[in-house]
Amino acid sequence: MKAVGVTPQYIRELGSAGFSNLNVDDLTEARAVGVTGEYIQSMRAAGLGGTLDEFVQMRAVGVTPTYADQFRRAGYKLSLEKLVELKANNIDIEELRRVPPTPPRPPAPPGHKDDADDD
Repeated sequence: MKAVGVTPQYIRELGSAGFSNLNVDDLTEARAVGVTGEYIQSMRAAGLGGTLDEFVQMRAVGVTPTYADQFRRAGYKLSLEKLVELKANNIDIEELRRVPPTPPRPPAPPGHKDDADDD
């Protein structure tokens, strides 16, 4: 554990952030991706909270309070899972603005045979 930086101070830091009684795997995984008490507190201050595993996932792909805030300011209400997915695919708010939404396909008139029904 010490090789990746899991020290008594680090364990206390996570405990102060609300995560106590963590097992060795949790501590090692969190430290390996750079989860710190400061990261947890900054994410919570931005309205993002969750389990240690969720903080690990967000940190592993680089989700920051600023990254999440851009979507909130634009009116998106995204789950932590969706934020991780967007960041993992390098999608930011400008990328979403460049892609127009796909309009729904209008319904076929009554009695009209749909192309998908052609045999």
